[in-house]
Amino acid sequence: MIPVQAIFSLPLTKDRAVGAIISRVDDRTQLGERAPSLWVASESHILTLGDRGLLIGIYFAGKGQRAMDRIALPKSAMPAEDIARWLVREGWGAYVAILRDPETGDWSVLRDPSGLLPLYRMTGEDRTVFGTDPRLFEAVTGKSPQVCWKQIGTHLRRPELRQRKTCLVDIAEVEPGTLTSASDPEVSRLIWDPADFVRDAGITSFSEAVAQLRETACDVTGAWAALAGHVVVAASGGVDSSIIAAALSVNGQSFECVTLATADPSGDERAWVQLLAEKLAVPMTACTYDVGRIDLAGPVSATMTRPSGKAFMQEVRHHLARTCETGGASWAFDGNGGDNLFCFVHSAAPVLDRLKHDGLSSRTWATFLDMCQLTGADAGTMARAVARRWKRGEAAAPWPSDFRLLDTAFPLHDDAALTPWFDVATGQQPGKRDHLRLLQRTQNFVHGIDDPLRFSPLLSQPMLELCLSIPTWLWCSGGINRAPSRKAFAPELPVSLARRTSKAGPDSVMREVFARDRSVIRTILLDGQLAANGVIDRVATETALAADPHAEDPIVYRLLDLVEAEAWARSWG
Repeated sequence: MIPVQAIFSLPLTKDRAVGAIISRVDDRTQLGERAPSLWVASESHILTLGDRGLLIGIYFAGKGQRAMDRIALPKSAMPAEDIARWLVREGWGAYVAILRDPETGDWSVLRDPSGLLPLYRMTGEDRTVFGTDPRLFEAVTGKSPQVCWKQIGTHLRRPELRQRKTCLVDIAEVEPGTLTSASDPEVSRLIWDPADFVRDAGITSFSEAVAQLRETACDVTGAWAALAGHVVVAASGGVDSSIIAAALSVNGQSFECVTLATADPSGDERAWVQLLAEKLAVPMTACTYDVGRIDLAGPVSATMTRPSGKAFMQEVRHHLARTCETGGASWAFDGNGGDNLFCFVHSAAPVLDRLKHDGLSSRTWATFLDMCQLTGADAGTMARAVARRWKRGEAAAPWPSDFRLLDTAFPLHDDAALTPWFDVATGQQPGKRDHLRLLQRTQNFVHGIDDPLRFSPLLSQPMLELCLSIPTWLWCSGGINRAPSRKAFAPELPVSLARRTSKAGPDSVMREVFARDRSVIRTILLDGQLAANGVIDRVATETALAADPHAEDPIVYRLLDLVEAEAWARSWG
């Protein structure tokens, strides 16, 4: 798949006389300082909005499975905010829209709600520059972006909270679902609000949730697959990637499966993926991790604005690329974000929500028993958990901090979340805060249309909206997690796989890398830039390096995350 890459410059000043003219340049260094200008890697990624601006990326109208090549606005004199709301309401995809308001002369930028096309910004004296890839900014500034050490420390303290500030100096990320003014980029207007979908239980029955999930998942995966052609499904042996494969099968689209196993049986999912491939009658490729190819000096997140990759992903990308090339596929679909999207909670939240909705009823008691079964808690433990949540009221729990191996004296930035969903009004479903938090946790680990190799289709806007509208108690029906999504594709999935509630992972690979490269890791961290800039505690880090790689101590993974951060920082010079 050709990745979407674009960078554009918009003036800070408002000028009604300018008109909606955005100059196209062939050379990124020619972006104008006072006139709107744009560079985009592929002409196919531009859709005109007439004299009101243009859209960059992929846009599907309604439930259609064909990407639009032109968009006709209902009115020519719509304010920019109205156009933004119309685009979000009438279609979906992965896109950025550049809009001009005829009344004010102000340029503004809409990033679609899914966030599947990244968008970053830098503001100068005369203009704001927006780009989908941080390395594109070098063409404007004449130098590679610089690492922000304070923000790296902030990121490592809360690595699963995607923040507005990136780990690069003066580069911020644009919040999905908002309209940002080019003249005042610190101010944005909310166009897509999750509260519209979580405030009330839009779906009230399990059967309705199942039917809509099946239809929407098929629509979404079908639309992306129709655009990509033959695809590879990165099958993990779990429910989420299996649902993608099942939806593709329902649509009759061409695909094959690939899975990656560890040498240790603890991370070998080949038998499960074989069951899936046989049931769907599609080819399957089974690969194994080669620890010898994993190079800790080569960051997985080199092209990202934050060090959020894992070393084992080098092998995943290697095998996905090879399988795509061999099978003639243009893209690999993964199930990343599925656990979070399908509200995989282990708390009392569903019981509390059902209690608020139905009171002390047999239905609430059924949900209570479902969560006892799902979590393994006895009735007394669950009752106390419900009481604690009730007492907490609407207040959101603080996001946990991880100070392990960090220098606690190091000054940190304010860690404002990219999507400020902590105080979203949830009406009679306070447990939906847990669901929103799960979605926030997945934002650093999904793949958008800027990635030429892999893509995470489950996080598309129609799926977000639908899943947020399903009450928390329906997700745990029958005492099994993600129950509606399992039931939705039960006809296509092997029975044992559809009922599976856990799967293996590449932990043994990470521990083997640690054991093999312990001395290298010691040098990288103790003599590296994180230590030199005071981000990590050298004494604590040196002590942690003595950990037994074959034990269950999670400090090994923390050390490898710090190695990724060090390698990422060095990649930016």
